[in-house]
Amino acid sequence: MEVFSIAKAVRLRSHLDSYLVADDDQETVRQSRNGSSRIARWLVEATGHVIRLKSCHGRYLTASHDPFLLGVAGKRVTQTVPGTVSNSLIEWQPTWDGFQVKLRARSGQYLRANGGTPPWRNSITHDHPSGIMTRDWVLWTWKLWRCRSVSRFLTADQRWRGPSPFSPLVLFKGIIYLSSLSRLFRIGLCQGLFLR
Repeated sequence: MEVFSIAKAVRLRSHLDSYLVADDDQETVRQSRNGSSRIARWLVEATGHVIRLKSCHGRYLTASHDPFLLGVAGKRVTQTVPGTVSNSLIEWQPTWDGFQVKLRARSGQYLRANGGTPPWRNSITHDHPSGIMTRDWVLWTWKLWRCRSVSRFLTADQRWRGPSPFSPLVLFKGIIYLSSLSRLFRIGLCQGLFLR
């Protein structure tokens, strides 16, 4: 959860190399290839073990109870105004799968990027992966838009500890998340030296 608690804003990229975007109609959520637009930015509100994703329109990513299509298992994902729906519908539990994340709604279903022919193309639903072919459809690459300083989420003991073996650096798709640092390592890193 540390990555989610330090993130201010993120972009979510699907298995189709498209980004989760909040349409300007302030209700629809879909995929778009343009990840640099403002509608692809989601503000992160971490509360305990769950997160809330807020669009540029001030609305939350919501796992609704409405079916995406009649007779089909997937449910619609929308943007909703804060306070108009239950908190359980706007809360997502992130779980890591390698370097990607799955976002699980309270219903137990996962945020899913659909592909294929219309009406599925570029749509977003929440559903269970229905087989080996669609297993990756619930995986998202989490790209930080900006983050707070690394030292802010480290404990005082981790920041000022004396020389010790280096803790591993965990690479996350171009984002370096430092799980713990010693003072000597930080000084060596800043000066471009490799000290032990």
